[in-house]
Amino acid sequence: MAKRLLKHDSLYPTDTDRRIARIGVGFVVAIVFAALLVRDVDLGEALRAAKRVPLHVIAVSVVFVLAGYSVRVWRWRLMLAGAGVKTGYSQAASTFFAAFALNNLLPLRAGDIYRCVKASRFHDGTIAKSLATLLTERLLDLAALAIALGILLLFFRQASLELISLPIAAVLILGVIVLMGLIAFPAAARLLVHAVARGLDGVPIVMRVAAWIERLTVAIEGTLSRKTVPMILSLTALAWLLELSSFVLIGSAVSGGLLLVGGFGAGVLGTLATLVPGAPGHLGTFDFFAAQGFRSAGLSPESAVAAAVLCHIVVVAPVTFYGGLRLIMNR
Repeated sequence: MAKRLLKHDSLYPTDTDRRIARIGVGFVVAIVFAALLVRDVDLGEALRAAKRVPLHVIAVSVVFVLAGYSVRVWRWRLMLAGAGVKTGYSQAASTFFAAFALNNLLPLRAGDIYRCVKASRFHDGTIAKSLATLLTERLLDLAALAIALGILLLFFRQASLELISLPIAAVLILGVIVLMGLIAFPAAARLLVHAVARGLDGVPIVMRVAAWIERLTVAIEGTLSRKTVPMILSLTALAWLLELSSFVLIGSAVSGGLLLVGGFGAGVLGTLATLVPGAPGHLGTFDFFAAQGFRSAGLSPESAVAAAVLCHIVVVAPVTFYGGLRLIMNR
C-alpha cells in the first residue's frame, strides 16, 4: 500500500508537470531577454525611430517574407515528393503556413507536430516520411545560416558579429553535426541502430524504435535525391535571401542609409536566437539578438531596438495571420 501511495505521490513529476515547467522556463527566458533588450534604452526615442520607417518599406518587407515562405513551401513539396509523398502546392502551402502560425502562437513547437501529422495524411504519407522532411529542412536552414554567419565573420569583420553568444554557437554546431550525420549518412545510422538492437535483442521497445528509425532513414534518403538536390539547395538560398532582405530594408530605413551587412547580420543573429527555448513567437530572444546585430552595425540602442522589433513583427505577423486563416479554413 505504501509503495502504491509513493508511486502516485505528487513529488514524482508527470509528463504534464514537465510540459508546464518547460513552458514556464520559456516565458522566464523571454522576460529576461526582453528586460535586457530595453535596459538603458529610451523607449520614447525608440518609438519615434520606428515611426520614421515608411509604410511602403514595411509593405515591401512583408512581401519579401511571404515570398521567402512560399519558396520554402516549394522546397518542402520537393522533399515530400522525394520521400514518396504526393501533394499539390496549395495543400502543402496550407499545411506549412498553418504549422508556423501554431508555432508562433503555442508553446512546445506545436506547429511541427501539426505539420508531421497533417503531412502523414497526404497521399502515401507517413509520420516517418513527414518527420524526415522536417529534419532535412532544419538541417538545410541551419547550414544556410551557418554559412551566412561564416561569410560575415570572414569578409566583413567590421560587422563585429562576435557578439553571438557561445551557447547559441554550441547548439548550432551540435545540431548541424547530429542532423548532418543522420541525413548525410542514413545507411551508417541504420547499421549503428541495428548493432544496438542486436545487443538488446528481446527488448520490445528497442525493436520498435529500431524499426521506426530504419523507416525514417529510408525516408530521409529520398528527401535529398541526386535529382532534386541542386533545386532544393537553390531554393534554400533564395528563401533566406528574401527573408534577410527584409532586415536590410528596415535597418536601412531606420538608419537613413544602406545597412547591407548590418541588416544581414541582424537577421542571422535573430534567427539563430530561435534555437534558445523561449516563449511562442520567440518574444524577447529574437528581438534582443537582432538588436545586437543592428547595434554592431553602428545604430544607436534606440534605433537598434526599433529596427529589431519592426523586423520581428514583419517576420511573424503576416505568416501567423495567413496561417491562422488557413488553419481555420482547414478546421
